Order: sequence, then C-alpha cells, then structure tokens
Amino acid sequence: MSTKDIQNSYGENDVNQKERLDLLEQLYKKFISVIDPGAEDQHLLQCIRVHQSTHNISDYELFNMLHSIVNNTPKYTCMLALLYQYGVGTTRDNFQMYGYYKVAAAHGDLFGMNQLGWCYQQGIYVDQDPEIAFMWYTKSAQFGNTTGQCNLAYCYLDGIGTKICWSKGFYWFLKSAQGGIAVSQYNLARFYRYSMGFNRDLHEAIKWYRRSMMQGDVSWTPELDALLQNVVDMED
Repeated sequence: MSTKDIQNSYGENDVNQKERLDLLEQLYKKFISVIDPGAEDQHLLQCIRVHQSTHNISDYELFNMLHSIVNNTPKYTCMLALLYQYGVGTTRDNFQMYGYYKVAAAHGDLFGMNQLGWCYQQGIYVDQDPEIAFMWYTKSAQFGNTTGQCNLAYCYLDGIGTKICWSKGFYWFLKSAQGGIAVSQYNLARFYRYSMGFNRDLHEAIKWYRRSMMQGDVSWTPELDALLQNVVDMED
C-alpha cells in the first residue's frame, strides 16, 4: 500500500468515525427529548428503531457503535442498557442491563435512576428490595422524571418500600400528570371521581380523563362516558 493509500485510508476512517459520532449524538438528543416527558422504555426503543431506519443502521452496528464509545461517554449508557434489556444487536443480558443502568444512575441520569428502581422492585438480576426501589424512584421523581413520579405515586398507594399515604400518592400523580404521563392523568381522574381521600370533583375528573385520552389511549372511554352522563343527570 502506498503512502497516499495509507493517508486516504486514515482519512476515510476519521470521516466514518465522525459520522458515527454525529449519528449517535443525533440519536441521543432524540432519546433525551422523548425521555423528558417520561416515556415508557418500549416507546424509547421505538424511538431508537425509527432513527436506525432513517439512517440505515442495523441492530448490530448500533450496538457496536454504543459499546465502543460508552466507557468514554457515560451519557450513552442508558441507551446501551436498553439494547441489552430487549436484546437489540446482542443477546438479552440482565447483568449488563443492570450494570449500565447503575452506571447511568451514578452519573445522575434520571431515566437510569427510574430503571434501577424498576430492577429492584421486580427483582431483575438483583434480589427484590422494595425499599431500595422506593429510594431510586424518589430520587428520579424529585429531580423531575415524570415516569419516576408516576412510579413513586404507586409506591405510596400500594405501600411499596414505604407506608401507604394517599395524599402523597395524589401529589406525585398530579406532578406526573402535569408532565404529560397518560396513566397518571387517568389515575388523577379516578382520585377526583371517587373522592379517594379528597373532595369529589367530577369536572376535574372529566378534565383529566380527556387529557389522558388525547394521548391516544381510549381504553377508558366507557368510564368517561358514564361520568359525563352522571354529571348530566346531576345537573338536570
């Protein structure tokens, strides 16, 4: 190989490396934009899938791109953990998944904190420990992760790692609902509808049912229809 060929080879490698880094950065920004409203992990995986399709990146290529850079760039650890969780470009590996979520949480990643809480709640790779799950959900929620806020609300409602406290459950469902989480909006509607520890407010219940349904989940349409009829009957 001539000196010119060697120079061209290195130049092409540099360009390819830059392109890969640019693609990962674009994916990371998209990933973060979806995380902010507290998306479910399957929604995040779909976000990754769309980006792959747009840029013609295979599962194997994406996995190797992330794996080669993650030690020097901790912000990519949650994406790599998600690939291990669902077996994208690699085999499913709960050990690796847990490890990368733990690294992400240690670096202050709110999604990583929430996912680590999920690992401890469900006993994924680690022994089930509701109190540690509650701790990680709390950290995630307090720093503003809306999925963490929703999970923390369930902890207070069901006594997961803490004492049952409906007022705190309501508070965290409200925070999460205001952040756009559909299931929290639904639960908030039920709080108002059934006066679960609070004054009944059917108009607030209707508002939150509707906000939840505007996000595409119409499974509780019959509940809203029944509530609307109830309000009409009361006002007649």
